[in-house]
Amino acid sequence: MNNAIFEALLTAVTLYGASKLYAIRARPGAMFGAAALLCVTAAASFGILRYGGVTAGAIVAANDNLAILATIVAPSWTIAALLPALRGGQGALSVAAWWLVPAAIVVLAFLPATTEIGEIYAQAIGLGMLLAMLMAAISLALRGDGAAGAALALGAVSYGVAAFAAMGAFGFEESAALDLFHAGICVWAAGLAFGLIRAAPASSLAE
Repeated sequence: MNNAIFEALLTAVTLYGASKLYAIRARPGAMFGAAALLCVTAAASFGILRYGGVTAGAIVAANDNLAILATIVAPSWTIAALLPALRGGQGALSVAAWWLVPAAIVVLAFLPATTEIGEIYAQAIGLGMLLAMLMAAISLALRGDGAAGAALALGAVSYGVAAFAAMGAFGFEESAALDLFHAGICVWAAGLAFGLIRAAPASSLAE
């Protein structure tokens, strides 16, 4: 039951963060941030049912498949959300690529012949997201927004802890490791949302 509680907390945190980012959707990167959080919301919502005792095949499959989707698109769209804070606005072609390429990788991840492509991409983009969050944190702190920088740095560290927990690196039992994973993703989501809401695009700060 603890797993279901953590899934519910994750659902609430990501949904709240996504709603706050959607409210400022006109700001560059905000829609990417909202989308990144919403895909985690979708996976976690089925997790509530799964770990709450509803073990129907369709529920388990939806939870697993949405989790795979989230590991691909959430880090990708997080990087896209952070780019305006790092270097200013993005061109239309760049924005389209950040929407479409992860979506194409998701398709490949579910095809038997190209599953490995999805796995490799998820690992690489997850690491890339951590680096992007840390770079954005440093950049924002140097520009005087220590709160946003600290939030992003904390989110990055928490995502890393969650990833290690998912790999069983801490030696916990499966249920405890899953709780730690969900807790880490909750902090990542909160840090990302707070950081993006506080952060202004680099181009506007330079003016």
